[in-house]
Amino acid sequence: MVLFLIFSIPAGVLLYFKLVHPGYFDAGQIWPPFFRGLASFAICALPLYLIIELFPVNYTQGALFVRFFITDFLAFAATALIFYFIWERKKLRSGYGKSLYVEIAAFFAGYAALAGVLYAVVHSYDMDAYRLFAFPVLFTLLLWAVTTLVYLFQIAGDWKGYLWLAALLVPSLLYALVPYFHLTGHTFYSWLSSILLIALSAGSAFLLSKKRIIPA
Repeated sequence: MVLFLIFSIPAGVLLYFKLVHPGYFDAGQIWPPFFRGLASFAICALPLYLIIELFPVNYTQGALFVRFFITDFLAFAATALIFYFIWERKKLRSGYGKSLYVEIAAFFAGYAALAGVLYAVVHSYDMDAYRLFAFPVLFTLLLWAVTTLVYLFQIAGDWKGYLWLAALLVPSLLYALVPYFHLTGHTFYSWLSSILLIALSAGSAFLLSKKRIIPA
């Protein structure tokens, strides 16, 4: 079962590029930013491991939610953003449109590719349905949210772009509800929130593409 956790994220993102952006995939244009993202994650792997392992464990409800918010989502998104700004942003070859979106998506896809491996190592002793199946799905949705909001930041060109970056807190907060409900014994609400968040992400992607806010 751990194979789904390890391989679903890289397989999912590569399938996304193959199906949605086949020209960029077949021409190999995704690989330079993808491998830079992969290298960035390799550098961050130990700090992320330490953050997850050393984060205080407190079984009060509020503390549990904060732990999931930070260790399962925000820490990954924040470190990815740091490397995007100190490294990847300087190497962007496009300034607007589909090419820019694909470049940004490829970098974050590379960063996310081995997240399942790190998660499997950290939680090898306490695997459950959330960590095996829900986490990789939610993490892939977080990857899409980060890509989209960073793209909107890039094309904004003024102070309003920073509002898009601040909005990155929202998906991390929402996705943290799933493990929170799961661990506190509210299985029904855990499943319900998972389904609603997947539907919300799919609907957001459709509307943003339909209105040409992000490239299709």
